[in-house]
Amino acid sequence: MTDSKISIRVPATTANVGPAFDCMGIALNFYNYMQSELTDSGIKFAISGVGAAKLPRNDKNIIYKAFAKTAALLDKKISGVNFFCDNNIPLNHGLGSSSAAIVSGIFSANLLLNGGLSKREMIEIAAKIEGHPDNVAPAILGGVTVSAQSNEQVNSVRFLPKFALKFIVAVPDYEVPTRLARSALPKFIAHADGVFNAGHAALLTAALFSGDRESLAVALQDKLHQPHRAYLMPGMKQVFAAAKNGGAIGAVISGAGPTMLAIAEANVDCEAIGSAMVSGFNEAGKAAYYKILSMDVDGACTMK
Repeated sequence: MTDSKISIRVPATTANVGPAFDCMGIALNFYNYMQSELTDSGIKFAISGVGAAKLPRNDKNIIYKAFAKTAALLDKKISGVNFFCDNNIPLNHGLGSSSAAIVSGIFSANLLLNGGLSKREMIEIAAKIEGHPDNVAPAILGGVTVSAQSNEQVNSVRFLPKFALKFIVAVPDYEVPTRLARSALPKFIAHADGVFNAGHAALLTAALFSGDRESLAVALQDKLHQPHRAYLMPGMKQVFAAAKNGGAIGAVISGAGPTMLAIAEANVDCEAIGSAMVSGFNEAGKAAYYKILSMDVDGACTMK
């Protein structure tokens, strides 16, 4: 046993970014914090903030599951572990709460058990647990990540946009579990829609990398998931229109929703965009709040 205690933070993330379904993610400067320590026996969770009343405090918690899986892969035995969680990322709202939990477990296990895992290895473990790498990659690497998964191998490329951007998230007062959002997707798509999204996902990457605002506005269009999920998210169309009219480059569903994400240049009135997005939800009879965020460039990291 060691008496060492580590403190980490893991960022919220937004995935898909319109057309780049399951392959692009962006880390945001909005965090869950966690301390963890090895003990002689047992599992203990102390949870404050989001989910304090509903998240499990035993081996059913996804943080512990990720921690234990990592320990097993490292061939390390765990006698006991304590977790002290301070959560800010809303659950079931498309801002990467489950990915943040998974990454928290893997990252803390790697540190406490002296695992020596690389970031790529941690991404592969996390993607296996989550089922896809779009949120876990930016949660670990920070910045914008583009990922491709083949069997158990994940390749992720991280980069930073060539121009300053702000991300305005409008968070409604209802949840859409990821499981439900995925069940809304068709099993088959038209070839033309696949071509449309492939082109727009490529354009999205190029526009962010090069700083091409006009191309970015075009690139945010999607035909694979947002049209099929719209019925689950009252206010989506109104919020998209309000964000664009308010000066945003464009707006998309954040992850599996129902949070809506507007992308704007840093020099525009982001408060006005956020207020307009909330009004869009209000028009659909839904309460909401907004936050103006920047890109997190560090990913999961230790804190003193």
